Amino acid sequence: MGVEKLLEKAKTRFSMSDVEKGEVEAVSVISVDELSQLIDRHLEEEVATLKSKLSEAESRLASMDTDDGGLERAAAEAAMEAEAAALEAKAAAELRAERAEAKLAELEAGGGGRQDEDLAALKEELAALKAENEELKQKLADGEGGGGDDETVTEEDHSRAARLAQALLEDVVAEDEDRARGALEEGCFREVFAEAIEAARSTYNRRTSAAVRAERDHWDEAIEALG
Repeated sequence: MGVEKLLEKAKTRFSMSDVEKGEVEAVSVISVDELSQLIDRHLEEEVATLKSKLSEAESRLASMDTDDGGLERAAAEAAMEAEAAALEAKAAAELRAERAEAKLAELEAGGGGRQDEDLAALKEELAALKAENEELKQKLADGEGGGGDDETVTEEDHSRAARLAQALLEDVVAEDEDRARGALEEGCFREVFAEAIEAARSTYNRRTSAAVRAERDHWDEAIEALG
């Protein structure tokens, strides 16, 4: 929920002049406490979403078990924790910006009784928060690719990518091994398990740098190796 939605819930829809003209019988009023409660509920929803994503990622990690699973799991956990921290920081920055915008709207409407210098300071704070939020968004976008395209790729990077692809596909097979083996024998594994494969591939892409993926397609190689 953005600040526009919050203000839509919180703003008074009619002025006193509407009451004086007889167009409405009463004016709806929201207190600062009520506005704070709206924002706090939004924060709780954001935190719950982050916890859900983190739980799903931990479940995937728990199923990873290869010969070098310890190293692979540690690397994946570190990446996951960094992503979760970035998401949490982004959510916090957005909430601070929403609070500032709500206060700014109140002041500009003349409801806060604050001085002009306070209004200017709040605008400056809001600009800084928006800049911080944009920076966090960019960091998250950069993290989705697993790193920059200009990074140096090593054989160990390729080895880790190959092990990760193999582990993720083995997880897909383990979900319904009999059916998976049958599909592999009939040559229709990709079609039968298309949804699970796509989800696993998304995880592979998040955990493998674009530079590694550009040099070699470990994902398709891992699928071919299954059959």
